Amino acid sequence: MLYDWSISLKFADGRVIPRVPMVAPSADSRNFLKGLRGQPTLAMDGAEWWPRVASTPIITGASARGWMYCLFRVSEEEVTREKPTLILSFKDFKDKPWTIESPMTKLRFNPELLDRPGIRVPKK
Repeated sequence: MLYDWSISLKFADGRVIPRVPMVAPSADSRNFLKGLRGQPTLAMDGAEWWPRVASTPIITGASARGWMYCLFRVSEEEVTREKPTLILSFKDFKDKPWTIESPMTKLRFNPELLDRPGIRVPKK
């Protein structure tokens, strides 16, 4: 079980921009995220929203699939120019805090990497 999620962007100058709070999708919903500049729209099932999937126990050594998205009050140009770090923090069932940091070099996604159960990339 993973909980107490936090997502933010950290810039080289020390600024940290938290995500915009968002409402959790209902488990029976289908959510759409429009791609930027002609990129495909993603259809994501609410039942596979990652905080929902991770709220139930995951067997040690096993994996679980899910999706997450968030919004930041920052321009695409600023992200492209300054290449901030995406910071994802959460706690496990023993209340141990975890942090994952990943460089964010652009605001685009690779549809081939995302076309899996729960996230569907419509065919053109």
